[in-house]
Amino acid sequence: TRVLKEKLNLASPKQLRLVLVFLGMDVKDTNKKTLKKLEKTPFLEKLFDLKEKRKKGNSFGTDWLEQIHPVTHKIHQELNQVGTVTGRFSSKEPNLQQIPHTMDYRSCFISGSGYKFIISDYAQQELRILASVSGEPKMISAFMNKEDPHTTTASIIFDKGLKDIDKDERQTGKTLNFATVYGTSAYGLNYNFGFNIDYAEELLAKFWKGYPVLANFMEECKTKILELGRSRTPLGRRRYFRYKVPKEAEGNKYELWKAKEKWTKSVKRQGFNQIVQGCGADTTKQAMIFIYYRNPFGDKLKIILCTHDEILSRVDETIAEEAKKFQEACMLEAEKVYLG
Repeated sequence: TRVLKEKLNLASPKQLRLVLVFLGMDVKDTNKKTLKKLEKTPFLEKLFDLKEKRKKGNSFGTDWLEQIHPVTHKIHQELNQVGTVTGRFSSKEPNLQQIPHTMDYRSCFISGSGYKFIISDYAQQELRILASVSGEPKMISAFMNKEDPHTTTASIIFDKGLKDIDKDERQTGKTLNFATVYGTSAYGLNYNFGFNIDYAEELLAKFWKGYPVLANFMEECKTKILELGRSRTPLGRRRYFRYKVPKEAEGNKYELWKAKEKWTKSVKRQGFNQIVQGCGADTTKQAMIFIYYRNPFGDKLKIILCTHDEILSRVDETIAEEAKKFQEACMLEAEKVYLG
């Protein structure tokens, strides 16, 4: 016991595997996928908690303090305008787009005396875009009637009235809504959300039956993406896909077939997601352009950060209310280009 306390390093995959085997969990490796498949135990719960704390410690610990600029005494991120394949911004050194939502982290960011932060984000941006580009009437109707889209989906798959949907059923509807944007299969629902495979397939079948226009649109898009070898957003941002034979599959017909099938599924999934997520990136960037070039407040308003569908600005507190209305108006105008 003393040796374990003094020498055990759970960050070591080799040592962690030995501990798991000793506890009766015979695993071949210790990667996240393998561990998530194991039956929950008090040890695993503490292990996942430890991994999460270590991750936060590495990201926001002493290294974070080293990012403070010696002259300005502030933290200056590096934003890459096309830092992701879909066209979203990315942030690094440090990554300000992944600050945890809890106040013990967020309270560390101070606007400064006489200033305020304005944070505006799009409500369900990707679902609205999905409804718009596909022309799915049920989704469009839900938004136009100010209904909750997750409740609407739950109503379809559980065959209930909107008012009869409970909290858990709404959560299932939410899961399915976002799963479709990212091309999740029944196996994906099983792995990420714990749904039984048969139940997941049943839910997906009901979803597609409930949204037939969306289902046809997605299939047509995926076929075209494979045919052209590229995907594009409504604005015209393109993402190209090129197949390259993996070295380990060369000379083996079965492995070649398997690799091509895997690539095909990936292209369909990523290609369609590019249409929706890329359109979201285009929308947010157009909004930032409006804010920057139409800014009537001069130095009293400055964009600080863009986090996907969210824009954060620092403004003089004397114009905070007017600035908030101005920023939101710019964001709505940019969105109308795609949503009407």
